[in-house]
Amino acid sequence: MDSSYQVKRFQINCPASEVIEKILLQAYKNPVLMQVFEEHFVSCSRCQKFVKNIRTYYEILEAELEKPISAKVARFADSLGTGCKKS
Repeated sequence: MDSSYQVKRFQINCPASEVIEKILLQAYKNPVLMQVFEEHFVSCSRCQKFVKNIRTYYEILEAELEKPISAKVARFADSLGTGCKKS
C-alpha cells in the first residue's frame, strides 16, 4: 500500500488494528508513516488501548518462545516433520 495514501488516511480516521500492528512492526521501513501514527496515537484512546494490548501479546509470546519445549511438544512437532528438537 502506498505510504502517502496511508498518511492521508490517518488524517481522516483511525487505522485498522492490522494496519497499526504493521506500522509498529515495520516502523524502520517508513519513519514518516510512523511519525504520523505517533501524532494520531497521542490523542486516540482506541489506538492507545490496542497498542497496550499488542505490546502485552508480544511480551507474552517472547516469554513463551524462550521457554524450553516439552518432550510431548517435541514429539508432536517431529510427527509433523518439522525437525524440532527438545532443549
